[in-house]
Amino acid sequence: IDIDSDISLSGDFTLACWVKSNEALDNTQWICSGTEVTSGHTNNWQIYDSGRQRFRIDHTSTFSGNNVSGTYEAHKWMHVAITRSSLGILDYANGKAVGTSYASNTGVYVIDMIGRYSSTYSAWNLKNFAVWERALSESEIANIMHKQYSELTGTETTHLKHWYTLESDATDEKENIDGTNSGATFNSDVYGGD
Repeated sequence: IDIDSDISLSGDFTLACWVKSNEALDNTQWICSGTEVTSGHTNNWQIYDSGRQRFRIDHTSTFSGNNVSGTYEAHKWMHVAITRSSLGILDYANGKAVGTSYASNTGVYVIDMIGRYSSTYSAWNLKNFAVWERALSESEIANIMHKQYSELTGTETTHLKHWYTLESDATDEKENIDGTNSGATFNSDVYGGD
């Protein structure tokens, strides 16, 4: 899915969504990616190599991420999230922190694609892709993971910038920054429905 207007995150943020890989996790599966216009550097968030999560800002030569193999399983819905704050970057799986915080890159993180990187498409389902301009706590991530946009209340909506349900189209329910279907197939396969 191509985002019609790039999402740029320069401070604290949280990215969260449901993912279900349709193939073994020995190949890279992209959650989102983008190119920072000024520098031309790419950013990406992915699951790779036996179910490990990794994240890159400003196209550094190495990825940051936890090295907990097998955290993410193929053919099962999992809720994943990543937060960036002054404390660093932290990965989450099914509402729980995974591994330890790692160094935070202060560069601008740009998202202009969901479910792909360049011309490489991921072989998985994505649902409820959300972006906050603040780092959610572990308890907040656990609280929002089973909710739809209309069910969010109180601080769950504080600094929430985008929410793509991805059930039948690429509409942003929070703002007017819709996506364009670039070969994505939408269906009603809901997380937890396996």
